[in-house]
Amino acid sequence: MKIRPEDLEAEGYTLIDKLDHSELIPFVKKNLNKWSYISIFFYSINLILLLAGILSIYISFTYKNAEIGDVVFHYCFGFTICFLLIPIHEYIHVLAYRYLGAKETSFDYNLKKFYFMALANNFVANRREFAFVALFPFTLISFFLFILYFYADNNWQITLLSTLFLHTAMCSGDFGLLNFFYINKNKNVVTYDDTTNKISFFYIK
Repeated sequence: MKIRPEDLEAEGYTLIDKLDHSELIPFVKKNLNKWSYISIFFYSINLILLLAGILSIYISFTYKNAEIGDVVFHYCFGFTICFLLIPIHEYIHVLAYRYLGAKETSFDYNLKKFYFMALANNFVANRREFAFVALFPFTLISFFLFILYFYADNNWQITLLSTLFLHTAMCSGDFGLLNFFYINKNKNVVTYDDTTNKISFFYIK
C-alpha cells in the first residue's frame, strides 16, 4: 500500500493489536487454533505429508527390502535439509516484500525461542499483499521439492517427504499470521513492522 504508518489514523485506521516479536509463537498458536479454511488447510497438509512419509517408509521395508539404517538416515537427512532452507525461506519473504515496494527489509531471529522473521520496516501491507509475502516461500519451496520427488529414487523420496513435512510445519508462523488477517477479513486489516522496537502493528478501517 502506498501509505505511511504515520498517516494511518488520518486515513481512518484504528490500532487493534500489536505483536512484540518476542511473543510471536504464542500469537501464532492463538490464531492457528481459530478454525478457518486457512488453519484447516495448514493442519491437513501437515497430516497428509506425515502419512505420506510413513507410507513411503512402509513401502521401502515391505516391497523394496530397504535397510533400516538407510531409511533412518534419509528421513533424518530431510530434517537437515529443511534447516538449511531457513535462510532461503526468509530471503524469499524479503524478495516478496521488495517486489511490493518495501525499501527497508531485514531479518530477525531468536534461536532460544526458535523463530525467524523477515521484516519490512514501516511498510504498510494489506491482507492481499501480506498473503503474497506469507505464502510465497511455502509455495515456491514446496513446488520445487514436489517436482524433485518424481525424479528421485525411493530413498531420496523419503528425504524429500520429510523435508516437505518439516518445512510445512515450520511455516506455522506464516499461516498463523495469515489466519489473523482472514479472521478479521471484514475489518480491512493492514500491518507494518517497526524493526527498531521489534513490534508489528495491526490496524483496521
